[in-house]
This record gives sequence, structure tokens and C-alpha cells, in this order.
Amino acid sequence: DRDASVMRVILRCATDASPMVRDSALSLIAKCIVLKPNLEEEGCRSILTCAGDPAAGVRKRCIGLLKDIYLKTTRAELKMAILDSFLQRTVDLEEGVAVLARQTFEEIWLTPFHDLIESAVDAPRLKVGLSERVTLFVHLVQRSDTALDALNACLGNLLSDSSKSSSQNFRVCKAMVATMFEKLIEGTEASSKEFQQALLQTMTVFAKANPKLLRPDQL
Repeated sequence: DRDASVMRVILRCATDASPMVRDSALSLIAKCIVLKPNLEEEGCRSILTCAGDPAAGVRKRCIGLLKDIYLKTTRAELKMAILDSFLQRTVDLEEGVAVLARQTFEEIWLTPFHDLIESAVDAPRLKVGLSERVTLFVHLVQRSDTALDALNACLGNLLSDSSKSSSQNFRVCKAMVATMFEKLIEGTEASSKEFQQALLQTMTVFAKANPKLLRPDQL
């Protein structure tokens, strides 16, 4: 930060004609964000832009970098942007990219709850965590036209027999659906009509992925 032109050059390299240069620039940008958190806004913008890069290797690099940023940031807007990016990549035409994106989505969205769902002691932590994720995703649905379709395809894969964690993912998703119903009935959340509409749309996607996620009394 002693010379602003240095950061400008690094950011410019993220749009270089060479995929190797873009890849290296992205790694540098991520390191800069760690060293100087006030660069997060500008740096993340470049990484999110490159998430749709023509080179599959660059797209994979972005997924890894964005995962680290997602886990560290407390900014809901940035989390939503990263989540949206992950979901778009889960339907990537390059199978290797799509597999990595689905795996990353599972690691940040479902895996943290695999153990909590089995423990009565962790019930309060589980409830808070599920509530945060549901709220975040519903807000994303309100602002993204592609999130629901991508989530539908992603959940279908993560709940299928081909997934090694399908049974654990099923239990977490079932708990998420229960959380959605609670939010719908309680009507807190400064519940705007738009939020409740997005909440219902999100529940529909979970129901399509696996109807058994819903209980008869919820229907």
C-alpha cells in the first residue's frame, strides 16, 4: 500500500491474455487481501469476475480462493455473491469445475452440520447455524435469477446415491427445511412479502430434490 500503482498492476494482470498470468494474479490478489483486509472489496470483485473465466484452471483457482474468503468474511453481501458464484459453477460445462464447485458448496454449506445433527448438546448451535444459512440463501434468491435452478441441480447431486455423504446431507437438508417452515410460520425476519415468497420458492426446490425432506404435517 506504499504505492497504489502496484495493486493496480496486479489487478490488471487478472485480465491478461495469458491464463497463467491471470491464475498467478488471482493468487497474488488473495495474498494481498490477507495482508491488507481493506483490499477485500476490490480484490474480491476481480476474483468473482474471473470465476467465469474461459480457462477451466482459472475457474478452479477462483473456487478455492473464494472458499477461503467465504469462511473468513463476516459480510453477508460478499457471502451471497460468493455463494451465487459457487452455484453457477456447479452447472459448469467443464465437469471437473462442476465437481469441484459442488464439493466446495457441500463443504461450506452442509458438512459443518454433519456432526451437529447427531448431537443433542449442540442443538442450539445447530439451530443458529441453520437459521443463518437459510436467511442468507433466501436473500440470495431475492436478488439472483439463477440461484434456484442451480441449487436444484446441486442438491439433486448431493442427495443422490452417487454422493458418499448422501445420508448425512439428507438429514441436514431435512433440518434446513424444518427451519424454513419455522421462519414462515413465525413471520419474524421483518417479514416482507418478498422474503416469504422467496422462502416458499426455496422450499419448493428442496421438495423437488427429494420429497422426503418434507413431513406430512408440514404439507
